[in-house]
Formats: sequence, C-alpha cells, structure tokens
Amino acid sequence: ILWGGQPQYQTIYQDITERKQAEEALKNSEEFLNNIIEKTPNALWVSDKKGTIIRMNQALRDMLRVNDEEIIGKYNVLKDTQVIEQGYLPLVKSVFEKGNTISFTLDYHTAKEQQVSLKEPTHKVLEIVISAIKDNKGRVINGIAQEKDITDSKQAEAALKASENKYRALFEN
Repeated sequence: ILWGGQPQYQTIYQDITERKQAEEALKNSEEFLNNIIEKTPNALWVSDKKGTIIRMNQALRDMLRVNDEEIIGKYNVLKDTQVIEQGYLPLVKSVFEKGNTISFTLDYHTAKEQQVSLKEPTHKVLEIVISAIKDNKGRVINGIAQEKDITDSKQAEAALKASENKYRALFEN
C-alpha cells in the first residue's frame, strides 16, 4: 500500500490450526479405512458405480493370484463372462441399479475371464456377497464385494456324495 509515495507493508496472520487439525483427522481416517480394507481376512474389492474395480485387498490378491495392475480399472463385474454364463448378471445389476445386497456361489476360472490377462490362472468356487454403497441421497456410488473361497468344502462335499453313492450301490446289489 502506498502512503505519500512510501510503500507501507501490512502483516496478515491467519490461524490455520483448525485446518491443520482437520487435515490430520482426514489423514488418520484414510489410514484407518485403508488398514481395515487391507487387513481384513476376507477377500474384498470395491468398484465404481459402473462395476469397474477401483480397489482390492491383499486377501483377494492372494486368493486369485492377481496384482493391482492386472485388475484395477480393467475388470468390470457387469461384463464378467462367467457371471453372465452362470446366470447371475440380473442379480449383480440389481446392486448397481437398485442398491440391493446379493449373494451367490460362482464357479470361477480366472483363465476364462476375457477382460483381463492373468499371469497365474486359478480355479475357485467362490461365495460372493455384493452390496451397494450409497451417497447421502440414496444414489449408488460404489459396489463392495466380499468373496470367500469355498473350493475345498465343495470338493469335500462332492467326495462325500460320491462315497455315499458308492456304498449305496454296494448295498443295493
């Protein structure tokens, strides 16, 4: 500011304590959420509102033998050929269109998935629960899925049934 031809300087102080506290609280909240996602023993993924995976946890990476670069932004549950072939697409769509929570069992061969190319294909029987995440106006903004590998229990169930059938056949003859 000029007064009588001489520059005058005005010092302005702004207290940013509250802003710094809010930033720290947000950082702590993000770390907390990231720890929940990464440390949960259940395989988990989060998608955008169109069904494309934007986040997954270590349990899913380990279970399906995948990495983020192979899946994030590339895989869309609404375009999954096995979901479609096994008849679950209408259920999955209801999550994103109506905000439903659904569950189903999927016989999943990662090598058959056409959206992604995986280094280590695997075959799993998965128990899947997908829920909608909604904003404060009730609009679906994300999907979240939990997947449980039930391959071993399904194989044991099949072996037990085969054994029962074998013994039944012996006693019927």
